[in-house]
Amino acid sequence: MKMAEIEATNRCNTRCLHCPREALTRPLGMMSWDVFRTVADKVLGDGQFEAVCFSGMGEPTLNPELPRFIGHLRGEIATSLTTNASTLTVHKTRELVDAGLGQAIVSFCGDDQELYRLMTGGLSLGQADRQIRDLVAQGADKVRVSANVSVALPNHGRLSGIRSHLEELGVHDVTFAMCHNRGGYLDDPSVCQTPLPPSGEGRCDIFANTLYVAWNGQVLSCCHDLGGQGYIGDLMSEDLDQILDRKQCIMQTGVRFPMCKDCNDMYRFERDPTPDGRPLSEWIYGLYGHPEGQQAELLDVVRRQEARIRELEQVVRGYERGRFIRFAGWLQRVRCTLRRRLRVS
Repeated sequence: MKMAEIEATNRCNTRCLHCPREALTRPLGMMSWDVFRTVADKVLGDGQFEAVCFSGMGEPTLNPELPRFIGHLRGEIATSLTTNASTLTVHKTRELVDAGLGQAIVSFCGDDQELYRLMTGGLSLGQADRQIRDLVAQGADKVRVSANVSVALPNHGRLSGIRSHLEELGVHDVTFAMCHNRGGYLDDPSVCQTPLPPSGEGRCDIFANTLYVAWNGQVLSCCHDLGGQGYIGDLMSEDLDQILDRKQCIMQTGVRFPMCKDCNDMYRFERDPTPDGRPLSEWIYGLYGHPEGQQAELLDVVRRQEARIRELEQVVRGYERGRFIRFAGWLQRVRCTLRRRLRVS
């Protein structure tokens, strides 16, 4: 287990185009200090986690206790949060920096006001620019500021512009992730057309590497569990070891919660190599980052697949030849044996 993902809240101040918040049927709320303290102490006491990330289905900075949460973890474990940056006033940013936040990941999906407003449910690009610049300035040498770009149909042709825009703001660590259907809850072909993984696939690297804790202390399958169907346990009443044992059993038999069968999040298979060996984020950027990139990348994938098919065909032909030779040899031995028996008789 690498990361504990803690949902400081599942409330949000917007509705991004690629986020199906209307499908969220779990109770809404904010994590209290008592719940956080119980969860955090169990995570820290376990000793196998590398980081705590405040993210989930909501905007974590809406929880006024967030700086206190981060301060409690300071010096104990790496911390990060994912934010749309719209609530990062100068004062709030100062609180987070002073609390010891390690990394701020900004969700950022457009390079002009029209696209940004479309992707973020009406938020202001100008305001985001000002607040990201302030975050970079206040966090200098203290907070690693990065960005995550969800690659959806409306913005997939603008990735190079989005990266350049972020670099102008001082953000040089940019990750690209294919828009996905959030466990089947986002069903809009005008937003996302990422193909589904092979049917019956019971593997999930997200589940294997992440402990997802909802705002009330319940452990769920992952952040795509909008209805609480992937309930695993409750850290308010159970030991963490018991819950981790259950997760291990699930991984051994296959991760097959109701939302998993329709999930097309590519990070389910993060450990698999991409066609050219680059990290998944950079491979995705290569597909769409330049006008000629998508065609070149896809042609390269096709060529690699064709080469692999030819290799397999050669193996099959070699096997068939070898099998024929073995059969002919066996038949010759049978004939010789029968001839000897006929002579004897």
